[in-house]
Amino acid sequence: MGPNAQALVIGTDGAGCGTAPHLARLGATDALVVDLALADADGLVLGEALRGWGIPMLACTGSVEPDVEQRVRAAGFAALLRKPYRLAALARELARLSETD
Repeated sequence: MGPNAQALVIGTDGAGCGTAPHLARLGATDALVVDLALADADGLVLGEALRGWGIPMLACTGSVEPDVEQRVRAAGFAALLRKPYRLAALARELARLSETD
C-alpha cells in the first residue's frame, strides 16, 4: 500500500461497527481489517456481505477453533491474523493484500 492508502478497521469498541455510516466509507478503502468477534455483529457474516465489494479483507481473531481459517476463507477473507499479533505482522499482511490488488 502506498503512503496514501486507507484501511478501515472494524473493531470491538461497540460503537456501531458495521452499520451504514461506517460502511459508507468503504468506497475509499484499500483494505478492510475485521475482528471476528465484533460487539454488535458477526465478523464472518460481515465478510460474507462485503465479499463482492472488491476490497481485500483481513480477519483477526483470538479463536483457537481448528476450522476458523477455513471459515474465514469461505467468508471471503484473504487472510487471517491470530491474536495476539504484532503490528509488524499486521503491516506485512496489509502489504501482501496490496500486492494482490
